[in-house]
Amino acid sequence: MLVLSVIATGETHGYGIRSKVAQLTGGRVRLSPGMLYPLLFILRREGLIEVSKKYEEGRRKKVYRLTPKGREYLASRLAAVIETLRRIADFLENVHEALGRRGDPETVYRDVLLREREMLLDLKRGIERRIEAIDRLVGEERRA
Repeated sequence: MLVLSVIATGETHGYGIRSKVAQLTGGRVRLSPGMLYPLLFILRREGLIEVSKKYEEGRRKKVYRLTPKGREYLASRLAAVIETLRRIADFLENVHEALGRRGDPETVYRDVLLREREMLLDLKRGIERRIEAIDRLVGEERRA
């Protein structure tokens, strides 16, 4: 998703993708050519990106851009990915905070589990509200 998102910001070549990912992650994620180019091949094969060749500084470079199918794919999944990353970050912050208290391992683990339980209950309430909203919408459509 990150590679597709980088490509979505404008056409770019492989080195540009690698540089942007490294920049966005503070250098913590460095895509090797052996990781990136097979991924680009798969994304192209799936019709999510397209490639063209351009000459820059006397060299021929492949330039990647999102296709309409790729834009639709990315748009339909980004919200779920963002929400998942937020939940993971919340969980990791809870673990970090619990570890900072330097209690015995069982107490730390119990605290983490209790916080995770609260997060899951909040998620459950949100899902239930969404289901109720969908039921109302479907019910309105049936009456119309």
